[in-house]
Amino acid sequence: MSESKETKPETQTGSTSALPATDSHIQLYSKFYTQACLIPKDVKEAPEEMKKRDQRILITLETITKLIFGSDGKKKARVVLYAGGALELIVALVKRSGVLNVKNIDNNGSDQAEMSKKIILSALKSIKTCVLRNPAGRARCRSSGALGMISNVFELCMMEQHATIVEEAFTTLAAMSLGDDLNALEASTEMKPFIKASKEVFPNASQMHQKTLYLDTLFAAIEKEQASFIKYLKSDNSMAAFFKNIIEAEKNKMTALHHVEDKKFSAALQHFNHSIKLVAPFLDKTKLLDDIVMDIRSNRASANSEVGNSKMCLEDTNILLNVDGIDKRELLKIHGKALIDLGRIEEGKETLAKLRIMSPDDNEVMDILNG
Repeated sequence: MSESKETKPETQTGSTSALPATDSHIQLYSKFYTQACLIPKDVKEAPEEMKKRDQRILITLETITKLIFGSDGKKKARVVLYAGGALELIVALVKRSGVLNVKNIDNNGSDQAEMSKKIILSALKSIKTCVLRNPAGRARCRSSGALGMISNVFELCMMEQHATIVEEAFTTLAAMSLGDDLNALEASTEMKPFIKASKEVFPNASQMHQKTLYLDTLFAAIEKEQASFIKYLKSDNSMAAFFKNIIEAEKNKMTALHHVEDKKFSAALQHFNHSIKLVAPFLDKTKLLDDIVMDIRSNRASANSEVGNSKMCLEDTNILLNVDGIDKRELLKIHGKALIDLGRIEEGKETLAKLRIMSPDDNEVMDILNG
């Protein structure tokens, strides 16, 4: 179900809070991000203050789209993963605005209702820009609350006068689901009633129906592919628990990465270990979690290497080095170092010799060998 023309993302080894000054685009985004986070969560009920806040939120959402649109995959991933995350920021801004409130959007023709519609549309477009051709962005849709926000939009706006918003929500949902089977599976379990409702509420919206037909096809494919796993989750009544565990595992991984960034490796390891524990009950039932687990193992191996837990490091590297289609240069380095630290000198040197061929200019490898 993954996009055939899209390369697998590089293993995430930390957030991008510390960025090189030479990357002007990222530096620009970091300044913008700081300012966006200063938008107040609460304002007084004075209409003018609320209007100013909402206008600032709208401009911020539109700017996110402009800053990310057209970026190459790596740059887009770095922006989306920066600090607390672009998707997390979008969801937080929508919550601060209070637009997903029936009173705000149903007062048809009022200034407040029109602003609410603009904010919702801009938020959907921002999310869509974050996830298109960006596996790192799609992987954050669950833990950021972006998928949940889409569901809230459908619940609020499934009426004739909001056809433009509903169509944009379906487009954004498709962008989230294509190339991320976990998103597609969760969407297939939660969004089908909205697809059915849209056919009744908007019987003549042909472009919208093309999008929902695409989603129906995508959902049917993932359900067929994961039929035995879905049967297991339903029989065990654990569908909700599965998605809850995935979200918690992803949040723990992100917390761990922030600890790594701060050189707090022991704290990071606690969160990496808890992430694995959360998904462990499902690992023998589906391959959907393979990418998440490989990412956690890779980062956990690095953290164990940093604190000298060579045996624990090898438990992860031994598994990862047998996986096809991933960049193994950093893995070989910490694997070889762990072997040498455990007294398995010849094995370690043989491993590092392979790495020397792959990365002849890596001076750290020579330092380990001469150590």
